[in-house]
Amino acid sequence: MMSINRYAMDKLGKDFGENGTFRLVTPEELRSKKTKGSDLFCATHDYLDLMRVAEAFPSIQEVQASNQGMYTSIMDLINDNQDAIALFVKSPEGVISLIDNIKEMAIEENSIIAYIGRPMDFEGVMTSKTPEATQ
Repeated sequence: MMSINRYAMDKLGKDFGENGTFRLVTPEELRSKKTKGSDLFCATHDYLDLMRVAEAFPSIQEVQASNQGMYTSIMDLINDNQDAIALFVKSPEGVISLIDNIKEMAIEENSIIAYIGRPMDFEGVMTSKTPEATQ
């Protein structure tokens, strides 16, 4: 799988640019915890997880994070659910970014988190008083 990923990136990188191609993590890489890289589509789930979730729940869900604390809480809930995988963050200006480092990623107020998987209830997160929400 790794050689297929590399070949596809080498071929498609010319058309889409260095920031336009991403590869999926193999199960072996995920188990070895060697998933760091700017070319990864998702560093928390391998392609088997993505396929399983996409087949069972083939729709993209969106949830708004009004501040950094809410973003972190939402991401924790998504990552704790085996039937959901976080994909992108969309800024209020419409800029879409891959979620590469969940804990260190700074987001703008009222950004949208897009994930694939089972629709989830985030009401507890939306109504909780996080330190960032009270400032």
